[in-house]
Amino acid sequence: MAAAALEPLEVVLSDELTALVHRHKIATRTEGEIDCLTIVSRGLAIHGQKEVVWTVRDYYNGVLPNEPLRWYDMLLKYAKEGRIVDAYGVTEFTAKGWFGRDDIRAIVYMPPQPIPSLPGTALPQSRLHAIPLTAPERGTSLLRALCLLGYSTRYFPFPPWFDAKRPTTITEEQLAESVLSKAACLRVSGISATRRTTSGVPEVILRIRPGAIETLRAAVEASPFESVLGLEMELHEDADSCMVWVPGSTSLQAIGSGDTMDALGMCFVLFCPQQDHVELRQVEDGYVVFLTDELWTRIREAFTRRTPLFLPADPGGTSLRVEWLEESLATDASSEVTLNVDHIAQSPTAHVFLDSVTLQDLGTPPTAGHVLSVQAYTRAALSALLAVVPADAEVDVPRDVGPDGAEDEDEERWVLATLEFAQGGALKSVGFVVSPEDGRVDIAAMRRVLESVEMAPGTMACKFQVVLRLWRKEVAVDVVEEPL
Repeated sequence: MAAAALEPLEVVLSDELTALVHRHKIATRTEGEIDCLTIVSRGLAIHGQKEVVWTVRDYYNGVLPNEPLRWYDMLLKYAKEGRIVDAYGVTEFTAKGWFGRDDIRAIVYMPPQPIPSLPGTALPQSRLHAIPLTAPERGTSLLRALCLLGYSTRYFPFPPWFDAKRPTTITEEQLAESVLSKAACLRVSGISATRRTTSGVPEVILRIRPGAIETLRAAVEASPFESVLGLEMELHEDADSCMVWVPGSTSLQAIGSGDTMDALGMCFVLFCPQQDHVELRQVEDGYVVFLTDELWTRIREAFTRRTPLFLPADPGGTSLRVEWLEESLATDASSEVTLNVDHIAQSPTAHVFLDSVTLQDLGTPPTAGHVLSVQAYTRAALSALLAVVPADAEVDVPRDVGPDGAEDEDEERWVLATLEFAQGGALKSVGFVVSPEDGRVDIAAMRRVLESVEMAPGTMACKFQVVLRLWRKEVAVDVVEEPL
């Protein structure tokens, strides 16, 4: 059994940024117990950037590696400029010498996963894990690179720690042998594929999230009809295993969380048109779909019109299903809420980010004059935020502020909410205007404004902004809506 983690060490990087360093051990299947450092940023979330976690194998004899700390400084700078990274994002660089190596060329940011021997309370719930990749690993699909790391350590889906002495999991020469060297794949965030077997018939299920719709539509429309269309996959949350490409192997290789492969993920899907037959063929760590012109037309229309699709399997073959996922208005499984009252108390301007409707106790409200800026990713998150405000509370709307923000003592209407969205290639904006008596609007009126928002199908890149003045504190709430 791994030893318990020691008390974390706090490293102050600046007035805005600190890092907590946890020394602990991880039990591995390939090398037994190894010493590790897990370094957790504190201060990025205030600027809209999810906190970032580095876990590195500890070769440092009590001296902290400098690379994660330098990276936090860079992310803070980027966040202040509005350059935010998220899951499956990649930062590439050309500088040599990272972790004493010349071949590390990229950092990929992955969704949360547990760190062995660290309690869940040691990590922020809304976070990203930084995983360094070598140049050849960055030269292939992200999921392929990560699964190769998992395969080399027997850890699914990928090891959360970085070993500065590990070899690259793939070489440029091996990449040249892959089918992906002959057919480029488009990486669209929000597309995954798994293989399941129902009644003895294998089926590839391609799932597409709302955030991927416009990018996928644009890629299909820009792709010539006769060209191969390749799509990189992400790992769906219900996958219990994933294919792995092992150069030279002639059989399917995979890594999983147990002994089953009930939901087998894959790293790519290639659509190959202008064939005289239809076939789904497993190749390396993905699938190639051979299609006649008739069926390729159907698939292209499904991608551009957002319609479901099912291609039944021939005897002994594999079927294909395309599913369009709907984001729940009640929850966001990918992230959660952090309302840090301590941060609010320390800074006259505090930015707090909501990703779901589960709100922590707000505690004592910030003192007068503090600005609380909250970003939510679902309409339900904003509803929940309003729900914590007493129902009989009133919103004070100063009479000298008109709809355009200019001073206007005679103006009797005030814009309480604006909705901005891109639709059909055009930016649209809708303002909700209320004429309160004596410059005051109750919370119920604010909720009615929220409930009046109707999102049209196909709406993308939405921003719902509400500005209130509550108990002498200005509260700004941004809600980024997914299309309904």
